[in-house]
Amino acid sequence: MSSDPELVPAHPKSPRRSSPSKRSRVPPSPISIPSFPLSNTIGDEPADPPSPVPTEIIDVEAEDFVRTAQSYGVKVRDYAVELPTPPLPKVPEMWKNSFFTLLAHDMHIRRPKDPSFFVSGRILRRLLDTGFVTQEEADAYWTREDHKSLEEYDKRPYGPYPYVIGFRRPKPTAAYRVSARKAVYGEPRRGDIPDKHFKVPNDGTWGGDAESQRLEKQARDNRMKALRLGMPVPVLGLDPCPPPREPSPNPALPATPIATPPLLPTSLPEDTATLRSSSGLLGSSSRANISTPTTPTAPPTPTTPTSPPTAVAPLPSSSSRRLGRTTTMQTIIVR
Repeated sequence: MSSDPELVPAHPKSPRRSSPSKRSRVPPSPISIPSFPLSNTIGDEPADPPSPVPTEIIDVEAEDFVRTAQSYGVKVRDYAVELPTPPLPKVPEMWKNSFFTLLAHDMHIRRPKDPSFFVSGRILRRLLDTGFVTQEEADAYWTREDHKSLEEYDKRPYGPYPYVIGFRRPKPTAAYRVSARKAVYGEPRRGDIPDKHFKVPNDGTWGGDAESQRLEKQARDNRMKALRLGMPVPVLGLDPCPPPREPSPNPALPATPIATPPLLPTSLPEDTATLRSSSGLLGSSSRANISTPTTPTAPPTPTTPTSPPTAVAPLPSSSSRRLGRTTTMQTIIVR
C-alpha cells in the first residue's frame, strides 16, 4: 500500500448546476400582508369622547420678556404698532418752477376730465401755501376729487413734505396767466370751460400789472433778438433764462483742407497694367476695371523733396481686421 498523500487541486471547480428551462419556471406566489383594524377599542367597547378642555402649553409669554427686559433698563419698542420717528429731518424737495405748475393747474380746472393735466394733492397744497391759488379759487373751481386728494395729503403721519422754490417770481395777474397759458398749451379747444367763468381775485399778494408787463416786454425783446441772430426762439411769457448773446467778432479760422488720394486709380500705364494682370495680383473684377489710356499722359513734373513729418504715426489697432487690398499694394510692381 502506497503512503503518498492524495493530490487535491488548489482551486476545485464547483459542480455545474443545471438551470431550469423557461418552461419549468413557476411565478412566485403573492405576498399576503395582514390587515389590522384602525380602531383603538378593545372588543366591543366604544372610544372615549375628546376632552372639552383645550390643551394648555406652558410657555413664557411675550409680556414676561418685555417686563424682564424693562427691569434691566432695556428700552423696548413694538415697531408693528408704534409709528417710527425719523432720526433726521427730511431733505427739502426742489420745486424748480412754480409758474409752470400754476399753468398746469389752470389747464386742469379747464379740463378736469383730462388725465394729462392731473394735479396731485402735493401740488395743490404748495399752490395754496405760496398764494398762487387762493382759497376762494379752490372752493369755486376745484372738483370733489381735488379736495379729497388735498385732504389725504394733509393727513399724512408727518404732514406735508418740505420743499424749496428754485426760481422765485411774483404772483402773475389774471391777464398774464391767460397769455402764458395760451403760449404754452395753445388756444382753448372745444369742450374746455371758457375763461369768462374764471375770475382771479385781487388779494394783494402780487405787485400789479407793471411786473407782468415788464416780464412780457423782456420776453418779447429776447424773442426778436433770437430771430435776428437765427437762434432758437424761447417761449413767449416763460423766459427766466438770460437773453441770447451776440456772435463773437473774431471767429475761429477754419482748418486748411487737405486733398486725399482716391481709393482706386482710374487708369494705369500700359506696362504696369500688363504686368499686374499677367502675374495674377489682381482679381478678375480688378482686371476689368483697368483700361489703358487713349491719349499720352504728360510726364510727371519734378517736385522738391519735402521734410518728413514730425508727428508720431498712430499705433496699429489691436483688434483683428480682415485683410483687404489697399492702394499701396496695387501700386507695387511685381518683377
